[in-house]
Amino acid sequence: MIGFKKKKSESIGDDKNMAENSGNIDPELRDLIIDAQNRSDAIKKRIADGKEKLIKEVKGIILKDGIDPTHRKLKGFSLWNKDTQKWDVKGNFKDSYELMVELCKMLHIIHPDKDFLEIGGNYFSRGKIPQGKEIPDTDIYVTTRLNNKDKVKFCKSLINDFGYRESDFIICLSH
Repeated sequence: MIGFKKKKSESIGDDKNMAENSGNIDPELRDLIIDAQNRSDAIKKRIADGKEKLIKEVKGIILKDGIDPTHRKLKGFSLWNKDTQKWDVKGNFKDSYELMVELCKMLHIIHPDKDFLEIGGNYFSRGKIPQGKEIPDTDIYVTTRLNNKDKVKFCKSLINDFGYRESDFIICLSH
């Protein structure tokens, strides 16, 4: 396959235009570049739509890198549902631990065949545990005695363990 070199003044974002306008590029490579750019644009739009829906329903701010959740309430979340191709939004929680429990409940509904005890290690137990809450419609309890930073880490880790990308999960904080 024949490639192409970028001029120093061209940015990576120009790949699509370069691919479309270059007569020296292999048509298969050109199509791959255009397809990747289109997928990237679609994913960015999907994430923006998820954030907009979450903010509208929960009325808070989106957790981003650099924002410390320590002194804020975890108000809600959006999870990209691969089956329905829509964002599932849950929110307006009274306590931050409710976000963890609701996420576990949603994951259990979507993936009833997965075992939290295998995936989550020390965070889950069959039967009551101190500072734990029951995941509805199961006999599994999740520990909720975590600070907000650790709750966020737990949720992101759980999402990853269930096969989701980090961009498939958005958390909303109180103002």
